[in-house]
Amino acid sequence: MGVGKVIKRTRTRRGVSQEDLAAKAGVSSGTIADIEIKDRTPKLTTLDKIAGALGTTSEQLLKEAGLLAASKEESEITTLTSRIKDLSKRDRRIVDHLVDQLLEEEGKYNA
Repeated sequence: MGVGKVIKRTRTRRGVSQEDLAAKAGVSSGTIADIEIKDRTPKLTTLDKIAGALGTTSEQLLKEAGLLAASKEESEITTLTSRIKDLSKRDRRIVDHLVDQLLEEEGKYNA
């Protein structure tokens, strides 16, 4: 997935229009549309502005686009999260309960 698609996905998940993002980032709405539609990677200065307007970082957007290597731990967590999303609601509750138990055993969580 390219940076443009990551920006669009992040923007839509946050319920932000292209126009609002452009205004917050200080760029034209045409720039946002061009980046998203053509799935382009903008200049770093523009990416920083867009990321800030979306409440994230350029680094995170680049990682999500697969252009910046995530740490092994981050990759494992991302993979695990994707797998959990594919579970039924019932099974996700079971996983949540198991995680609570493990954290309690390690003294890192008090239910």
